[in-house]
Amino acid sequence: MLLSSFLFILTLINNDMKIFILILLISIIYNVYLKTNLIQKILKMKFMIFFFVSTFLMQIIYISDGEVVLQFWIFYITKKGILAGLTVVLKIVDILLISWTIDFQKSFGKRFSKYQKIIKITVKLVPEIFVLFKNKFNPKKTFEIILKKVYKEL
Repeated sequence: MLLSSFLFILTLINNDMKIFILILLISIIYNVYLKTNLIQKILKMKFMIFFFVSTFLMQIIYISDGEVVLQFWIFYITKKGILAGLTVVLKIVDILLISWTIDFQKSFGKRFSKYQKIIKITVKLVPEIFVLFKNKFNPKKTFEIILKKVYKEL
């Protein structure tokens, strides 16, 4: 628990790429050590690839200062933008891996077990959220549908 908390705090306050890679390696090794079914969890997260790629591309496009690597039309791809995109994606992956270790250790205890159950149900519903938005439901209606599903499973 202490290691997970330390890695989580370090991930939030840090912006150095080398430390993010180190945290990523430590998190992977720790997940394998705890036998958290890491491969199964990664395979379930296929839909997140679109999120990672779009986040990376947005960072590349929006950060246009620094040494230009590639230019097409009005877009500049710079080294600073690539590093910022990689940093954001690594930060998200690190937080995801750390959350799996915290979830596996059941570190919330009995006090927060209902909240933990709600979070698990909500995470299961993430692919359905994308489908609802794809079907162009308004956000209020989507939120109501999700709350009804969470309430049914509790």
